[in-house]
Amino acid sequence: MISPTGVARFSTDDFPPHQRFAVWREAFGRSLLNVEIEQANPGPFHANATMRALPGIKMLSGSTSGVIYRRPQGQIQNDDLVFSFGATKGSHAQQRNRETSAAEDGDALLMLGAEWSMVARANEGSLCALRLPRAAIVASVRNVEDLYCRRIPGDIPSLQLLRRYLTVLDDVEQVATPELQQTAANHITDLITLTLGATRDAAHVAEGRGLRAARLQSIKDDVLGHLNDEQLSVRAVAARHKVTPRYVQRLFEESGLTFTEYVLGQRLARAHRLLTDAGQTERTLTAIAFEVGFSDLSYFNRAFRRRFGATPSDLRAQARHVS
Repeated sequence: MISPTGVARFSTDDFPPHQRFAVWREAFGRSLLNVEIEQANPGPFHANATMRALPGIKMLSGSTSGVIYRRPQGQIQNDDLVFSFGATKGSHAQQRNRETSAAEDGDALLMLGAEWSMVARANEGSLCALRLPRAAIVASVRNVEDLYCRRIPGDIPSLQLLRRYLTVLDDVEQVATPELQQTAANHITDLITLTLGATRDAAHVAEGRGLRAARLQSIKDDVLGHLNDEQLSVRAVAARHKVTPRYVQRLFEESGLTFTEYVLGQRLARAHRLLTDAGQTERTLTAIAFEVGFSDLSYFNRAFRRRFGATPSDLRAQARHVS
């Protein structure tokens, strides 16, 4: 199914159990990916996938039962590279007379789209694959020819940041315009080149663009996960991400907000959601203020009124009236 935003979703749950693998092999493997698919293990089969496109990049994410993918020479139609990560431990690949296996869950792999290849996943698991033009990578990565069909450890920091950054794309509104889509594509390419081993010039560009964007997103996610912590501070966040407090402050300043402004805005937004939630109307204002990280109720009331033009009590009264 293709959404109005151009995101295509596919699930075998939409078909009877006895048809699921055949549909996955024909409609997804042969028609969309130009690969032959076999089941790695007998028994029930299930799979789901989401496909989306950015400028110069096609993305595939999802999960499947154990499968074997083969790309025969006669079905090769492009000179793209395929960078995948999230492999389950023991997943196996072959290309160019090379063989490699994932030593840990989350390891990554770079494969040539223009040559025969085989990838086997014995166990059920999730995977993300990014297809991009070979020219977008070869000029920016040292000794790229040595990296095809080689294990890439999943604990490389830039790869972990890439994994987190891609969650942004789950929010279609954040990449709804052509300009934002191009920016996201640039950031993804930057993080891939850093993971593979960027040249000095490419690393300089990537660290100033994609790496900073991904770190900012990761830090924002961290903040959202700790809003109820009264001790949340730039120092605590910086320590968790192994960067300096000043680096964190600069990242936020470049985005147009200070760290303190971002934290306050997110706490107030969460309080607003709780106060307008019909299921939360019996909770006290104090309890809600503490839950989102305010230890001073007077400050909470003042900040809330400045942001929304009404006090928390006013909003609570409106929510009770509606319910």
